[in-house]
Amino acid sequence: MTEMKGEQPAPKAFWSLVHAQFPITQFLGIHNPGHDDHGEGRALDIGLNVKEPSENEIAWGLVNDVLLPNKAEIGWSYFIWDQWIWYPDKRGQVKGGFKGNHTDHIHVSWSRLTSQNTMFPDATAAMRELSRKLETTLEAIEAMKRLEGWWKVWDGNYYYYYFHPGGLVEYTKKAPFNIKKAPGPGQQMNNSGICTYTPPNQFVIAWKPVPGAEAACQETFYNASPGCKQMNATSNFYSPLVATRLS
Repeated sequence: MTEMKGEQPAPKAFWSLVHAQFPITQFLGIHNPGHDDHGEGRALDIGLNVKEPSENEIAWGLVNDVLLPNKAEIGWSYFIWDQWIWYPDKRGQVKGGFKGNHTDHIHVSWSRLTSQNTMFPDATAAMRELSRKLETTLEAIEAMKRLEGWWKVWDGNYYYYYFHPGGLVEYTKKAPFNIKKAPGPGQQMNNSGICTYTPPNQFVIAWKPVPGAEAACQETFYNASPGCKQMNATSNFYSPLVATRLS
């Protein structure tokens, strides 16, 4: 086979399909001289960050719903994501054994032969279905970002809630040491719960049951619109709540 130079057809075509369905993805390169398969333009780096919940969902969706079920059509020789490498043969999924953890991109490589592929009808259909399947999940993830950080909550007494990325929420009865940071080892938290989202502006916290209580506490914040600095809630235990953003 003649020397391969520049971007090869398969990674170019595959990138176009991925980015069309998931515009949040970033193009991190195909051809990079002197870097193995990138040096021959037969590898693609799809920019997605494991630390961003929505991007992590998309990345694992591409792994499980697109790349693995359609390996023969796509023709990948291996791919890497989040400290794992996948091979199309009996080696399967292997932890590590490569340079870098690949937590900010999926690396997909093709052989010299399969790098000339340009038609991926089944993979295209799988991406469309994945996009449809993730629509509600991604909407919820993006909505949860409205709440991330510290809030002061009043129901006759003051409590301090910290909303973590992904839906975990904790509260303490003592004011936080630093409203710009998540609770640290010295911050005594009294309980934790899971926050879920219902469009367009409702968030429900299901707190862990307290020993001796007849039921777990549940709070429904019903007017948490984008950019809000204050929100109201009802509770199955206590009087109406008012939450004010601190950070």
